Amino acid sequence: MEFPEVHIDSDDSVASAADKVARACRALGEDLYGLEPLNSLLPTADYCHFFQTRLGGEISFVVVMIEEWTDATLVPIIDVLLEIRLDSAFAQGRPLIRFCSLHPVPAVLHTLFDRSSLSDFECRAAPVVRFGSELDMESSLHIAAVGMCLLRETLNLSTDFWDPNGEDRLSAALKGELDAANFPDDGVPVNTLVSLGFFFGERQRAQLDYPSRWEHGTTRDPWPCILFDTSPEFEPVRFRAISLFLAAYERRAPETLPEAVKDLAGRCAARAKPR
Repeated sequence: MEFPEVHIDSDDSVASAADKVARACRALGEDLYGLEPLNSLLPTADYCHFFQTRLGGEISFVVVMIEEWTDATLVPIIDVLLEIRLDSAFAQGRPLIRFCSLHPVPAVLHTLFDRSSLSDFECRAAPVVRFGSELDMESSLHIAAVGMCLLRETLNLSTDFWDPNGEDRLSAALKGELDAANFPDDGVPVNTLVSLGFFFGERQRAQLDYPSRWEHGTTRDPWPCILFDTSPEFEPVRFRAISLFLAAYERRAPETLPEAVKDLAGRCAARAKPR
């Protein structure tokens, strides 16, 4: 059963907008239930309410939004919806999340809350990566492990830090599931890509026998990179694992990953022998 089209006017309060949605649901024979205390205690309560209904035998969560989507309004709403999406009660199926909004819904919400396995991947990576806004270099191995586990659990692609064919498997994921995913044009699955970028980088740290460390990004390149200390006589070899992975996705060029690994090994070997 299709969710009803509901027109929200600029002078609607969140309560009146929600009433329109409730009446449209009742016309289809279903009730709309408010999620308390979300609709009274959250800072978003004045402009966004959350509901639950059942259409076509499936549970749906409905977001009624009357304010513009800005960072300040978007972040707390995403946090609530991630809790709903990742609730263990829905382990056997992803709940539908619908949006009734006065303003156009940002692409990031469709990327996160679609019904596809890739959206599930993105939802599960988001609490760890946080869209790259709070990356902790001490957590690099944890983030990489999340990417590795999600590859296995959502794409049925088994690999690890020492797999000799790991880059080929990552390339296959980029060429297959990630390339075919029906994400909006401006809805890049950044949490997925960053977690896989950390995994890509940690694979090189595991396999190259040099001291290494992650370094925070710069103004020129905001994503963290890895420094390999090959010799006291030379500057560290820099490897931009996350930026390389993002570029491979955006340019639809998965073959660049194995090429980048060979280039890294060559640059390190040219400066010093492994310890």
